[in-house]
Amino acid sequence: IRYNVFSGVPNRHDCTLQNIDRPRMAWTKFALAIVIMGSFATWSTGAARAQTSAPAQQPAPAADNPVGSVATLQGSASVTHSNATHPLALSDPIYKGDTLQTGTDGTLGITFDDETTFTLKPNARIDVDEFVYQDGGSNNAATFNVLSGTVAFVAAEVAHTGNMKIDTPTSSLGIRGTTGIVEIPAGGAAGGAVSVKLYPDADGRVGRIDVFGRDGVSL
Repeated sequence: IRYNVFSGVPNRHDCTLQNIDRPRMAWTKFALAIVIMGSFATWSTGAARAQTSAPAQQPAPAADNPVGSVATLQGSASVTHSNATHPLALSDPIYKGDTLQTGTDGTLGITFDDETTFTLKPNARIDVDEFVYQDGGSNNAATFNVLSGTVAFVAAEVAHTGNMKIDTPTSSLGIRGTTGIVEIPAGGAAGGAVSVKLYPDADGRVGRIDVFGRDGVSL
C-alpha cells in the first residue's frame, strides 16, 4: 500500500494502481535480471573461448651444448662447426658434429665430458660424430672418425659404461677402456695400412680393442 505523501491517508486509487503495477514491475525486474545475467554469461563464455583458442606458447629450443673443450694447444688448429671453419684457442668448446684439424705445426689436446682425451699430432683430422654422456647413465656412447694423421687417445667413462667407437678409413674399433694410438697414412686407406697400437693404462693394465671392417664383420 502506498501512502499519500501529504495526508498520510491511504489513497484507494493509489492502492489499486499499486496492486495492478506490482506484478508487472516484478516481471520487469526479473526479465532485466535475466538479460543482465545472460549478457554476463555470454561475455564470460566468449572470454573463456578466447583464452582457450589462444595458441600455447612454444618452449624455447634447447641450447647447443658442448661435449668437451680444448685442453692443450701448440701451433695452429681449427674447427669446422655448422659449416664454418675458424681457429681454435685454449678452452674453446667442442661440439658433437665438429671436425678438428691440426696444421703442419699443430698439436691439439681435447678433453671430453667423461674425461676421455684425444691428442692430435700435426696434420691430423678427426670428426666428433657422436657423444652422449651422463654420469651414471646407461646409454653413454661416443663415435670418433679419424680421417688422417696420428691421434692418441685415453678412454674414460664412456668406454667403461657404454659404447665407444673409433672409425678409420678401413675399420671400426670398439674401445673397451684403453690407451692407444691410431695412425692414418697420408691419403687415407690409399696411402697404406692403418696402424693401431695399444699401451698400458695409468694403472698398468692393457685394455682391449675389438676390430671390425667397415661392413661390420669382425676382423
